[in-house]
Amino acid sequence: MSESQFQVLFNAIEEGNLTKVKRLMKQEISVLAPDGSFSLFHLAAQIGEADIIKAMSASALGADVNTMDESDVTPMLMAAQNGHVNVINALCGLGADITTPTTNGGTPVLIAAQNGHVNVINALFALGADINTPDNDGCTPVFMAAQNNHADVITALFALGADI
Repeated sequence: MSESQFQVLFNAIEEGNLTKVKRLMKQEISVLAPDGSFSLFHLAAQIGEADIIKAMSASALGADVNTMDESDVTPMLMAAQNGHVNVINALCGLGADITTPTTNGGTPVLIAAQNGHVNVINALFALGADINTPDNDGCTPVFMAAQNNHADVITALFALGADI
């Protein structure tokens, strides 16, 4: 794989061009960045491209939906941070782990709470995620929601049975 092939695939994903991504995947282009710093699953998760994630997983070299980037962030964490329930569901359907934390212990639920994404929290809870898991500093999803003035998230977390 050349760096230019990877860049062409990167651009197609960034454009949300599913047809082009499918065509490029037939060329057996790796979804891992040439320097190993991230996978194209991260990009697709960040921008909300669930169908592209599915297409890449079907034929991608180096395809692992749990791959961590250079900051130890998974595509699941990217989807939670950006509020993409469709991506979370697609990743789970491909075997993604909903519990893998950031290096500081932030789970997808905690990241979603920090960023105000009630829909993501509800989806993760429905998939079996623990809504009370704290990060390495002891901050819970409820705390992160309160710290960031996300009253709707706090309400949703309490409705799901979160601890105070």
